Amino acid sequence: MRRFLRRHVPSMFIRRLLLLGILFFLAVAVLGTQTAYLTLGSAGAAARREAEQILSVPFTIPTVRGSILDRHDRILAVDDAGWDVAVNYSVISGAWAFKQATAAARTANHNKWGEFDRTERGHQIKLHQKPYDEQVERMWQTLARTGHVDREQIRRRQNTIAENIQKEASYLWSKWQEKAMNELEEYVPLAQVVQPTKAQVQAHWILSDVDDQTRLEVERLIRDTTKYQKNQPPDPRSIWSQVEIQRPKHRRYPLETVTKLIDRSRLPKTLRNDESQEITVEGVAMHIVGLMGRTLREDEKRRPFDPRLDLGGYRVGDQIGKSGIERSMEYLLRGQRGRDLYRRDLRQRVRAVAPKPGLDVPLTIDIQLQARIQAIMTPDFGLMQVQPWHQSNAAKSGSIGQPLNGSAVVLDIENSEVLAAVSMPTMPL
Repeated sequence: MRRFLRRHVPSMFIRRLLLLGILFFLAVAVLGTQTAYLTLGSAGAAARREAEQILSVPFTIPTVRGSILDRHDRILAVDDAGWDVAVNYSVISGAWAFKQATAAARTANHNKWGEFDRTERGHQIKLHQKPYDEQVERMWQTLARTGHVDREQIRRRQNTIAENIQKEASYLWSKWQEKAMNELEEYVPLAQVVQPTKAQVQAHWILSDVDDQTRLEVERLIRDTTKYQKNQPPDPRSIWSQVEIQRPKHRRYPLETVTKLIDRSRLPKTLRNDESQEITVEGVAMHIVGLMGRTLREDEKRRPFDPRLDLGGYRVGDQIGKSGIERSMEYLLRGQRGRDLYRRDLRQRVRAVAPKPGLDVPLTIDIQLQARIQAIMTPDFGLMQVQPWHQSNAAKSGSIGQPLNGSAVVLDIENSEVLAAVSMPTMPL
């Protein structure tokens, strides 16, 4: 090779220049090959995806759950946005006041706190807790007054939330303990796995579906009482920093309560009169339509939310059908969220996936017939009470007037469609 170069390229300068050219060509070829690989190959696709992720900010678009209709297209269940007033669970459970009192006690006794034993620390905390308990109680009373409800109604809501979340936490902790023992193959104390659940660090509604006047008043209280001064962040020591205004979609049941005018002229003689009776019935067909509730961890695990693969999956806090048609037709009613991307390079929001609303589910039920039969079967109408003609023993035992249980089903004999299905007593709401 060397002899060949000397024979055909006698100049040393030319040979060196040729060598540099070959090396330059090889470097360019390597870089070109790598560029092609990054541009056209799998690495290029991955790099583009990574660049798009950096440039694009995803936004989830909520969907609308399908409606449930009766045979005449009357709406029995429908999604509608409303305003809720929610309070953090730490306030509901009483932990917030205790935490604030503990911080105040430590501050007031910062030189001695390390010397106090457990009993003395508890005493100091108790001395400082009263103002915070009073602050919490004033907040509850204000919400009751602003929301036009009784303070006792809010107290019942508090107790229901605390009881349900504690039950859920106990169940989850036991599952976590069981899982830890299976993994370690040894006993694990419950205290070792206990940690706050998601529900214990979230806000929960206290006033549901409030009007605009109530919402604006609560917003003013949050804004005016949670600031040190103008343009400053919220004061965490204020109880109103623990209150939120939320706007979830409410599942409404427009014909859940119906008033019917019932003729009494054809009743048995002792109940008959010429006047019609107006009866208001509640929970009409709710055992058929069903109710909604929050998802459990099993629901979220069975169909997890994935922004790329399944926008219809369940996230923490989602609503799911718990009974009736709401549950059995969940897969049709649910719908699928959409997805938007905010492109930083274009400075605009583009639609990636359009939301798909849930499908409507029509029933064979005639809701007005259902309400009429339910009104007739209410104890107040008289037919569903023990009467003297029912049995002689009833009259003797003094049980006359006691409510009777029963059920009635109305069918269309031509096609066997169920027009009404009433059970007394009705489903508790």
